[in-house]
Amino acid sequence: MGKAWDTAQEYFRCVRASDADGIARLFADDAVLSLFDGTVRRGRGAIRDFYANTAMRPGLAPQPQAPIEDGNRCAVEIMVYGSDGVPHRPLDVFTMNDDGEITTLRAYMGHVLEEDVQHAAGQE
Repeated sequence: MGKAWDTAQEYFRCVRASDADGIARLFADDAVLSLFDGTVRRGRGAIRDFYANTAMRPGLAPQPQAPIEDGNRCAVEIMVYGSDGVPHRPLDVFTMNDDGEITTLRAYMGHVLEEDVQHAAGQE
């Protein structure tokens, strides 16, 4: 794996640490964050504010799974547990510039599998 994956790993480290400033430093000045619900944040400042005021919650611990890197792009499936204990599998797709800064991050919300819901509820 290369530079794109390295940046993606640092992004997830900052998310787990609730470090909105650290996340913002990974983005280019004119970066675009596209969320699974259609919301778009443009620019490093707006992205930082989103993470500081909306996206961070105690215990948020996304675990990257199965990264795929292609040059300056990296797609990463994530395992993350909701506040209700139900696992979710979103997909984040990163595009980086030549300086290794994130220029776009598109977040797609994966589906929740029935067996995951049963596992979280202790009904295996």
